[in-house]
Amino acid sequence: MNALIRTNFAAVACPPVPVLTRHAHSRMQQRHFSQLELNYVVENGQLFRRTGICFYFLGAKDVPVGDRKLGWVQRLVGLTVLASADQAAVITLYKNQNSLRDIKKKSKFRLYRSLETVVKPV
Repeated sequence: MNALIRTNFAAVACPPVPVLTRHAHSRMQQRHFSQLELNYVVENGQLFRRTGICFYFLGAKDVPVGDRKLGWVQRLVGLTVLASADQAAVITLYKNQNSLRDIKKKSKFRLYRSLETVVKPV
């Protein structure tokens, strides 16, 4: 059940809206990003699974050829969206052109498990 959203530039089909945490919602408002733009990054950005969470990064080469001249899409280049491991909730989002380098340096797995998984009830 994809909704079709009309913008000033083009009609964009949106996937089901991911759930936003309170922190992600406040960051989205502070940084002036809309739900449409968040969905665009999740749909077109590169997905990296590191340290138990999912990183979506939209680089300049990830933007489809037909969208490269659109101003609102160019504003999204460098945007990083952090989502939960099951991709059910967006944790936060930020814009940094160099964040891809930092994401790739991260460990693929959490080095330490949480206390609940280490200690088993007797």
